[in-house]
Formats: sequence, structure tokens, C-alpha cells
Amino acid sequence: MSARLSPEIEQPKVEQPKAQPQKQERVLIDIEDGIATVTLNRPDKYNGLDMPMFDAVAKAAKTLKKDRSVRVIILCGAGEAFCSGLDIKTVSRNPINFLKLLFKPGRKISNLAQDIGYLWRDVPAPVIAITHGYCFGGGLQIALGVISDSLAPTASSRLWRVSGDSFQT
Repeated sequence: MSARLSPEIEQPKVEQPKAQPQKQERVLIDIEDGIATVTLNRPDKYNGLDMPMFDAVAKAAKTLKKDRSVRVIILCGAGEAFCSGLDIKTVSRNPINFLKLLFKPGRKISNLAQDIGYLWRDVPAPVIAITHGYCFGGGLQIALGVISDSLAPTASSRLWRVSGDSFQT
């Protein structure tokens, strides 16, 4: 039932304040019993890499490198994909972003675009990438950065191609 002041006086419309969009954490880290689960958390964009995601992935690797209680790291993506790669639409809104991604400060071996895969190599715990759905571009770079460190010293590394339900070299 709606209460009215009087039938001839129209009630003023009160505008509800617009809800501010919540800033979504791009990477979630959950540590339990020495197992760190790192989740790329942008499922609405198939975990596409925008600037906050690049920063969050690099920060996660640096943080876990320092945490000696972590015995193993599981890296996965929220939603239907591991990582669809660079979100060109979002990143290209500001041309400075490309400079931020490609700039190598000082004598550093890698830039931010490379760090998302490269920094996992410095983590003392083994890192397992669980890929599903899309795994393109930077997402593949993350997965390959993890995989190459997981190979035994006597293993030969190759690029693999998925054909149907099997892997081919």
C-alpha cells in the first residue's frame, strides 16, 4: 500500500543515490595449509589483462616470493577462462599504458608485460597453472612462465599444439 499526502498533491520523486561501482580485486590470493591459490579475478572479461590486472599479477608473484610459509602455488582463472590475454579496448584508452607495459626501468631484465610470466620463476615454491577456457596472449605467457619452471632439468621443452583431445609437438 502506498501512502499519499493528498490525492491532489503529487509526491516529489526522490532520486536514490547511484551505487558506486565496487572496485573488484583483480587477483585473489588465498593461503591455506601452505597452499596458495591465486585466482585471476575478472571473469566478466574472461580475465583479460588491463592495467590493474597486470599490476595485481606482478604484485601477487612478488608477495608470494617473500612468503616462506607457501609450499605450492596454484594459479587459476575465475569464470569461464584462464586468461583471454590483453584487453586492448581498455588498455588503449590511454596511450601511456603501452609505455608503462613496455618500459624496462634501469637494468631490469623484463618489462611489466613480461613480468606477469617472468616473475613466477623467482618464486621459491612450485607454481601450477590450471588453465581452462581461453588462454591467449598474455594468459599463455603466464602459463608458459609457470610451466617452463616446472620442467625437470633433463626435460626438453617444446611448444605444444592442442589438436582435438590430444597434444602434439
